[in-house]
Amino acid sequence: MGEIRSAVEMAQLEAEKKHDEADVEISFEVLEIEKAELIDPSWTNPQLLCSQMDASVEVELGPFGLKVLASKDLIEHTSVFFRIFKA
Repeated sequence: MGEIRSAVEMAQLEAEKKHDEADVEISFEVLEIEKAELIDPSWTNPQLLCSQMDASVEVELGPFGLKVLASKDLIEHTSVFFRIFKA
C-alpha cells in the first residue's frame, strides 16, 4: 500500500474517564479531482461496493487514508481508507 507521509500522536486520554473512543477530524486536500473514478448509478449498496473495492483495489485517486493505532507496539490498529468518486 502507499507510503506513510506523517504520523500524529494524540495525547493519552485521561484514564479515570475510561474513554474507549475519541472524536477526530481529518481533512484531505485533493489536487487532481478530475482523476476521480466515475461512479456507476447502479451502485446502491455501499457495503457491497466496499467489499468489492477494498483497500487493495487501486485507482488514480486512491485508496488513501489512515491507520488508527491503539497501542504503541502497533499491534492494535484499525485502517480507515477513502475513495473519491464523481458522478
